Amino acid sequence: AVVSTQSTGAMRQIDRELRHMDESDYALPSYTILEKIVHSFHMSELWARSKAYYDALSLEPIDEEVCSCLLSNDSDVKAHLELLGLKIKFPGITAVEAAPRAATPA
Repeated sequence: AVVSTQSTGAMRQIDRELRHMDESDYALPSYTILEKIVHSFHMSELWARSKAYYDALSLEPIDEEVCSCLLSNDSDVKAHLELLGLKIKFPGITAVEAAPRAATPA
């Protein structure tokens, strides 16, 4: 059963994670269901704390001193954020596996 839209945010998050828990390509595929729920709560708290700063900044006009690369849609900043998103969603996809170390003599 789907949780009501009038339920608390926490219940909606748990409902969303449990409804998708058997989908191998949903969200963070290498996480267990418990890790996904904890991550969901953590991100919710992070977004809630960040909102006050975002709201304050969004009321201010963009200063001329702001680097134009931050405002560009094709900037390196955007590319790095997209890469970070891939690394989070698919851990290990961009990692290079280290060669095994040789045993050190005693």
